[in-house]
Amino acid sequence: MNKRIFLIGLILLVLGAALFFGGIYSSDATLSSYSHNEFTLQTNNEHISENMSITPGYYIIIEGATGTSGLVKTSQLNKVNATDFSSMAIKPSESVSGENIYIGLSSGGYTYVVFGNTSSVKYINAPASSIELSGALVVIGIISGIAGLIVMIVGVIKKTKPKNPDPYDIDNIEI
Repeated sequence: MNKRIFLIGLILLVLGAALFFGGIYSSDATLSSYSHNEFTLQTNNEHISENMSITPGYYIIIEGATGTSGLVKTSQLNKVNATDFSSMAIKPSESVSGENIYIGLSSGGYTYVVFGNTSSVKYINAPASSIELSGALVVIGIISGIAGLIVMIVGVIKKTKPKNPDPYDIDNIEI
């Protein structure tokens, strides 16, 4: 076993784990600081979120989206009703397992409208840079951890080189 190579691999593995868990923690902390679930009853069975002012570089993430809910410009809020709601709602950029993600929205005010129960709906208005930084930390942590594991295995397999033997030592003479 080559202790130096093994130690380098162990350091890479620990560094990778720290980056991975740091990225996950910062992602949760960032998203929870921008997370809201307060809705106001507007009219019969229509609930609206607070106004979300969007500047370029912000994401809106909706968790627990229901079929009769969506994001609309705040300026169009007075025109919203349950019958023609689907034509006014902004289509999400991505939809993944109950989460609607809105990316690249123009600057302005947006409101999330829900017709029905709002108990499971949470909306997040976060800067893209914070989400991307957390994701980068996780990816770099995974890569560092895998590299550390590989280097550790190489360190275990590789034998240490013998020190230069003394050519005048009679016990080290090969015949």
